[in-house]
Amino acid sequence: MEAYFGNPQQARADAETALKVSAKRDSGVTSASALALALAGDTTQAEKLAAELSQKFPLNTRVQRCALPTIHAAVALHRGNADKALELLPGTMGPYDLGATALLDPMYIRGRAYLMLQDGGAAAVEFRKVIDHPWHRTGNLVGALAHLGLARAYALRGEKAKSRTAYQDFLALWKDADPDIPILQQAKVEYAKLNETHESKTDPDAKMARKGKGKEAKLSYNGNLLVENRNGLIVNTEVFEANGTAERDAALVMLEQIPGTKQVTVGGDKAYDTADFVAECRNLKITPHVAHANCASWRRGLRPWAVLIEDSLMHGAC
Repeated sequence: MEAYFGNPQQARADAETALKVSAKRDSGVTSASALALALAGDTTQAEKLAAELSQKFPLNTRVQRCALPTIHAAVALHRGNADKALELLPGTMGPYDLGATALLDPMYIRGRAYLMLQDGGAAAVEFRKVIDHPWHRTGNLVGALAHLGLARAYALRGEKAKSRTAYQDFLALWKDADPDIPILQQAKVEYAKLNETHESKTDPDAKMARKGKGKEAKLSYNGNLLVENRNGLIVNTEVFEANGTAERDAALVMLEQIPGTKQVTVGGDKAYDTADFVAECRNLKITPHVAHANCASWRRGLRPWAVLIEDSLMHGAC
């Protein structure tokens, strides 16, 4: 996991720990460790583990048809040899390419190889296969990263609107991620640069944003309303720069302006299901009731829904 996050040192440490803890050195632990080491740049150790796998499990279909080609392709990719990676991972691996045993890694690494070759079209095909796979809907890490790969693929093709949409999908999936994760920081920088190329000549503060999934991104602002629930009355409004966190930022500003000392409860959709928003509501002595996000959170530590339950118990709302 850390190798995909862009933390090579931690990936190496985790792989070493896993190999030490696993007394039997089964195929799953060894292949996962070898792939992590290959992605982290320790190609020598990755190849050593791959040789061990091949010798120890000569009749294991998963090892021979999926794990080993993927490990060797990752090694080739790290060495800058994208053509070799694609040779090791042909476009079709029979039933193993889309099977659960593949864990989506072969398609994802093929996509990265095509990106290295500046072939945005072929890369987009591979990343789209990952995104459309049922495993992606279970919160698979590679499935989430495929959105970032797709954004980069569209950018190579000059399809900036589609690229922005894919970046937004990735950032939405990782809205609760630790902010210091290298690949997330890199994605935010790339997304910001993409938006810089679409600056309004009459209103430079307007940013590219879209109203919902599948909608076209347009230069705009984020308008927000605070509505009293019983009578449906608008009690406050705020307009923010469309920066990805505008809804939550505006909500906190409006909540802070509520007069009086009575207990306040606020409702919101799953976009508000973040640890930071819940914590700020708690600081304001406001009880949040928001829809739980459907996708898996990649933030290490306490999940937002757990914070919400704790918050509700503290305020006597359950």
